[in-house]
Amino acid sequence: GPGAARAAIAGLDPNTLADRGVIIAGDPDSCAKAIQMYEDIGVDQVMMIIQTETIPHEKVMSSIELFGKEVFPRFRAAEKAKAEVTGD
Repeated sequence: GPGAARAAIAGLDPNTLADRGVIIAGDPDSCAKAIQMYEDIGVDQVMMIIQTETIPHEKVMSSIELFGKEVFPRFRAAEKAKAEVTGD
C-alpha cells in the first residue's frame, strides 16, 4: 500500500529523489529541466505540492514566487510559440 512506497523513499535524500524524477526540486534551471522531461513524454499537467509540514511558511511563499518568476514563464513562452506555429 501507500505506506510501503513512503517507507521505500523515506531514506533517500531530496537530491536522489530529484535525480530519479520522483520529485521536482532544486534551482529554477533544475526544476524547469525536470518539468521539460515530463512535457517531452506527453505530460501536459503537473501538480505541485510545495507546502508540507516540514517547510516553513516563508520558504513556501518564496518558492511559489520563484517558480512564478523563473520557471513558469519558460513554459508559457514555449506554449505561445507552439500555438503560433500550429495555430492552436
